[in-house]
Amino acid sequence: MPIQQMFLGAVGKFNYSNEFDGSSELVLPWTNGNLDFATNGNITIEFWVYLDTLNNNNLSYQTMVGRWNGTDGYCWLIDTDKNKGNLNLYIGNVSGSYSQHVQTSDDVIAASQWYHIAAVKNGSGSNSKIYVNGTSVHSFSWNHGNTNSATDVQVGNNNSSYGSALDGKISNFRFSHGVVYSSNFTPPTAPFEGNDGGNVMLLMCKDADPTTIEVNESGGNTITNNGGVTSSTDNPF
Repeated sequence: MPIQQMFLGAVGKFNYSNEFDGSSELVLPWTNGNLDFATNGNITIEFWVYLDTLNNNNLSYQTMVGRWNGTDGYCWLIDTDKNKGNLNLYIGNVSGSYSQHVQTSDDVIAASQWYHIAAVKNGSGSNSKIYVNGTSVHSFSWNHGNTNSATDVQVGNNNSSYGSALDGKISNFRFSHGVVYSSNFTPPTAPFEGNDGGNVMLLMCKDADPTTIEVNESGGNTITNNGGVTSSTDNPF
């Protein structure tokens, strides 16, 4: 079975990444069940992130990526606490608030550097991991699946009304069905290719337009740019 994937900002090859100014976000269409997963399922969420600061206007958190919406459902979300340099993974069961909170130690990331982040759900046992630059920084049990196909994906903010926007850049966001990494690894040294593994969505930040869709099988074709996300020639490659 091919890995199904969703990408944001394949730079390096095109010399751009997506830049968030501390109040903006991209909302990606996600309106069918292509990327739902069962409680014992396997998924990989990964991306490159560059924080301009660990304290964005004194906000408690800076959101990197998530499917987190009080109206349509709580799925998963990755953010960092103010001034801590940690990573939080919130896991929802669609209704209500989050049902599981996974947290790394402090100081696993810092400002003004690119980091490759990967959160890997490996079944329902204790083999799930969070990786930073290819090194496991936390092991845990991912206790919930998600079969909600209504919630969009927010990049750079946790729903604009919640006030947890990112001040920095995101590159090569990818969601995959399957365990892409099961042990420590060397982070990618080039952008993901458009057809490696059966993509569900590929958003290539290849020019001044940060919302160019290259491949999309997840439903809907309109990327919403809230607050003015821009392109940057800075990238991790």
